Amino acid sequence: RSASNGMKQNYDIFDRGGITHVRSWGSSERELFQNALLGLAALVRPDVAPEGRKTVRVRAHVCGTNLSDLLEIFLDHVIFENEMHDAIFSGMDVIHFSDKEIECELIGKQINHTEEEIHGVALTAGGIRRAKSHQWEVEFVPEFL
Repeated sequence: RSASNGMKQNYDIFDRGGITHVRSWGSSERELFQNALLGLAALVRPDVAPEGRKTVRVRAHVCGTNLSDLLEIFLDHVIFENEMHDAIFSGMDVIHFSDKEIECELIGKQINHTEEEIHGVALTAGGIRRAKSHQWEVEFVPEFL
């Protein structure tokens, strides 16, 4: 099973004023989290080829004060798990999801090294927003070491 579940790429990595931004979107909050995870994985290791690499599964459980806070903490936690397990996590099986809590199993592939040393992310433009198209959208910037 592929991490993208057959979805088209629902994230965008671009440069604004010399700063790398990742924008992701989805038709639900849960899909937004998945697409933000994919965008983060592409940013950290754009060239990772999953064939022949060991699959790594890690249980993650994080809480936040609201949906935007939760996403920021979740992505920071994923970065931590990337480093702990020498892996890039680009998929997840959600166990529990609310606007203040996510529990999931992160699914990734083992790697030798990451291209960029990212220690966290910061949500921009006021965090998660609902677009006119009824899509959920978020933009974040990586914080490099």
